[in-house]
Amino acid sequence: MNRTMRNTLITLTALLLVPPGSDPPRLAFFPFCRLKSRVLSLYPLSILSLVLLCFAARASLAKEQAALKPYQTIPVMVAQGEHPFVMIDQEDISRIRKKIQECKWAKAAYKDLIRAADGWKDKTIEVPNRGGASSNYYACSVDGSRLKPLSPAEHKCPKCGKVYSGEPYNSIYVSIVHNELGRAAQNLGLAFALTGDRAYARKVREILLAYAERYEKYPQHDWLGGHSRSGGHAFSESLEEGVWLIPISCAYDFLLASDLLSGQDKERIENHLIRPAVEVVRGNDATIFNFQSWHNAGMGAAALCLRDKKLLNEVINGKSGFEFQMANSVRDDGFWHEGSWGYHYYALRAHTALAEMALRSGMNLFDNPRFRSMFDAPLRFMMPNKKLPAFHDAQEIWAIEPAGLFESAFAHWKDPNYAWVIGRQGRSSQEALLYGAADVPRVDAPQLQSFNFAASGFGVLRTGGDPNSLYLALDYGPHGGWHGHFDKLSFVFYGLGQTLAPDPGGVAYGLKVHQSWYRQTVAHNTIAVDESSQGECMGKCTLFAVSPHRRVMEATADTAYRGVKMSRRVTLADDYVSIVDRLSSDREHTYDWVYHNYGALSVDASVAQKAQERPLGDGAGYEHITDVTRGLCDAPWGATWKLADKEVRLEMTAAPGTEVISAVGIGTSPAERVPMLIVRRKGKEAAFSVILRVHAKERRVQLKDGKSPPLP
Repeated sequence: MNRTMRNTLITLTALLLVPPGSDPPRLAFFPFCRLKSRVLSLYPLSILSLVLLCFAARASLAKEQAALKPYQTIPVMVAQGEHPFVMIDQEDISRIRKKIQECKWAKAAYKDLIRAADGWKDKTIEVPNRGGASSNYYACSVDGSRLKPLSPAEHKCPKCGKVYSGEPYNSIYVSIVHNELGRAAQNLGLAFALTGDRAYARKVREILLAYAERYEKYPQHDWLGGHSRSGGHAFSESLEEGVWLIPISCAYDFLLASDLLSGQDKERIENHLIRPAVEVVRGNDATIFNFQSWHNAGMGAAALCLRDKKLLNEVINGKSGFEFQMANSVRDDGFWHEGSWGYHYYALRAHTALAEMALRSGMNLFDNPRFRSMFDAPLRFMMPNKKLPAFHDAQEIWAIEPAGLFESAFAHWKDPNYAWVIGRQGRSSQEALLYGAADVPRVDAPQLQSFNFAASGFGVLRTGGDPNSLYLALDYGPHGGWHGHFDKLSFVFYGLGQTLAPDPGGVAYGLKVHQSWYRQTVAHNTIAVDESSQGECMGKCTLFAVSPHRRVMEATADTAYRGVKMSRRVTLADDYVSIVDRLSSDREHTYDWVYHNYGALSVDASVAQKAQERPLGDGAGYEHITDVTRGLCDAPWGATWKLADKEVRLEMTAAPGTEVISAVGIGTSPAERVPMLIVRRKGKEAAFSVILRVHAKERRVQLKDGKSPPLP
């Protein structure tokens, strides 16, 4: 890729990353030195893919902005008392000290805090002399694992042991140091507030004054080495700058409670660190996206600390503020609009931080019912093992892992479901110490039911809440913006204690495979047409019904492929899943029914398959499908996936000219391999009728005369 092409791609990417209606970015094409050239040399095709994705994301954003909802504003207040009053206030300090005396868990959490602060008490503070790079590239190219720094110049994969050096890894390490210093300043300030030990405050002063001296000297830069408004000074993204602004502002709030700052010190910290950081974050209005959630939280921390009522009103009531996001970024069923549970919790962390800080100044953001719905949605969606499926850009995560968030939720709403989450995870978090109730009752698990998340476009079918029960979640809704995948009508299937048919989720965005596999249609349990991926689209649920022994839903995605109508009906009975897919068009197509399942795959001997040495295809994810065997079959047939303690049996009805392709695809990490089936049929129309059953012992279900059990 020559220099002109590189610069053109950077320009297009930066322009497209700016939300519609915003001013264009400023770009300068001197190298961010080694970083930009290194990123482009590693991932030239990824940059081109990114440009195309940006076009799609920008179009998606424009559509969503056209349908924005009005929202209510609330009165804005700033604290009038003495510092601290951002992260905690004097009343909180008394309450926390009492918990430490009376509760073993609080005493343990307090010791963890003091241990963390003591680790910095006598350290020499070395603030980096430059800004850092995006962590999106801090991953192993072999298995996708996040790297661990051995030194500023060596970065090791904890799984395979491969060591990386040079750019962009060294610049990402700089970002790690900036984050560590921000957290250290906050923990030191918190330790000072709870103990009164001025040694902690002196170290906070040292960190903040060091940053006040250097912050504005860091060039504003983005992750491509340009100067777009999406970048920052300490970091290469305004997102990360917003996250960092929270501990920096909270640390300053704690320090203002001491007598260690001169008037000149305050002027330097406020006017050469906090306010310039606010302007960086403020310059990139991300509207409905998770970036803006952290922008609001970071600017909110600064506004509360500085008693800046005008800025605070922008954060709470502004055109992209908290109230706007509750109305427009949170769907009516409580799911974050990007359709990813990882980003749902990521945004929820920002909103909860802002809500707790605002509460200390007299504003109760917890009164917003849509905010509360964000806590309820994952508990209604979770699989029987308490995990959440890896739809869109996410990994399979615990619904109950962010127990610290539920500490705030239970303290304010007293919902027994939130108490259950806290009881499952324990009370070791800092949020428990600062915001949690002294006593949380032990309660039974929530009673989980099948549920249609109609606003978000996910249907959840379940046979019960027992870990061994069956569960299926189907995606038919909005694309999900930047973090959406081309996967309409795909599903995740769970049974006997584990995910059996996974969604691959996503990996670090700096890895080429994220675009070439994880976003592609064939990586998901759905239907691909003509060996290509779907277009960005939104499906429609046409049926959702639940009876004591059968749960059925049907959805369509008629705009996923131009000129092709697609429908999928899923029936979850007590001991099997039935899937019926119908496709039709005015012209002939190749229809690939795709299914990924863990376990050793064997296709019935009645299907005469032959091995193929090369990958299945050349693009749209097919180039990653290996170990291919294929054969024709005009009769009913089946296949089995055997795991250590269970097996999954698939039976499919017959159709002339059916080609059965067994192969291996990529799993939830680039190094993981998951067996898969592709059932290929050609024509203007195609139908697929399938039964899936999972059981612990060897027992097969045979279809008679090629017919599946009757549908409800």
